[in-house]
Amino acid sequence: MAGLGATPRTKKPPREEQELPTPRAAARGCAKSRQSAPRGWARVPSSPTTPGKGRLVRRGPEDGPGSAPSPGALTPGRDGPGPRKIRSKLQHTRVLALDGTLLYSSLLARGQQDATATFTMGFQASSYTVHVKLRPHVQEFLESLSKTYEIFIYTTAKKDYAKKLLEVLDPKKKLIRHCLSQSDCVCSQGCYWKDLTRLGRDLAKTVALDHTMQGFPAQAANWISVPPWSGDPEDEELLRLLPALGRLGQAEDVRPEIQRQFQPCQPPTEG
Repeated sequence: MAGLGATPRTKKPPREEQELPTPRAAARGCAKSRQSAPRGWARVPSSPTTPGKGRLVRRGPEDGPGSAPSPGALTPGRDGPGPRKIRSKLQHTRVLALDGTLLYSSLLARGQQDATATFTMGFQASSYTVHVKLRPHVQEFLESLSKTYEIFIYTTAKKDYAKKLLEVLDPKKKLIRHCLSQSDCVCSQGCYWKDLTRLGRDLAKTVALDHTMQGFPAQAANWISVPPWSGDPEDEELLRLLPALGRLGQAEDVRPEIQRQFQPCQPPTEG
C-alpha cells in the first residue's frame, strides 16, 4: 500500500525510550491529588486494613503538628472502646454503674440470704464466693430504657468480675449494648475515674447514673446522683427516675436539663 502514496505509520519509540516521570515527580503528583487536612484537623486511617484517605478529626489544644488527636476530640461513635454507633432511633445514651446503683454484691455469708445469684471468683491465688442481689424493679427499668436509649455499663470493677455481674443482670444480652470496666478508666493518684469520652458518643445526648460523684468528675454536667442501694426490698428509686429520664430523651442537650432538674449531691454536714 505504500506504493500508492499512503503515508507510512510512525512507529512508537520503545518503552524504555519514552519519557517517564521520575519517582520524585510521581510522589509530588500523588501528594497533590490527596486532599490536605485543614488547619487544626488531622487525617487518620479509616481502618488498619483499608486506610484509604482516612478521615478528619479535630486536634486537641495540646496536640502538636505531628501528634495524634487527643482522646477527648475523637469523632463520636467511631473511637474509644465503645462499639460503632448503630444507625437507628437510639440517639441518646444512658450510662449506668453496677454495684450500689443497679445491684448489690457481697462476700459475706449474710449476703447469701435472698441472693439473686451466687458465683465464685478467683483473685490473687484465692477463690471468693460472691452473692448478688438485684435492685428492685431493675429489669423493668432496663427494659424500659432499652426501647429508646443505648445502654452502657461503666464500672471501676475488673472486666472478669463485671462480666459475671452482667450475666446476672442481662442473661440474654438484649438490654445492655456494651460494658466498660476498670481498664477503660483513668487511673490517677491510686483511684480509678470514669471518663465518658471513652464511649465515643455525643456528650450532649449522654446521661450517666451513679451513686458517687467519684464516677464522673470530668463530666459533672452529665451526671445524675442515684441514692446507693444495699439491699432494701422496698426501694423504688429506679421507677422514680424513669419519667425524668424519658423527658431528657427529648432534649437536644441534656446537660442544662440535668442541672435544672437535679441538684448535685451535697456532702452531709457535721453536728
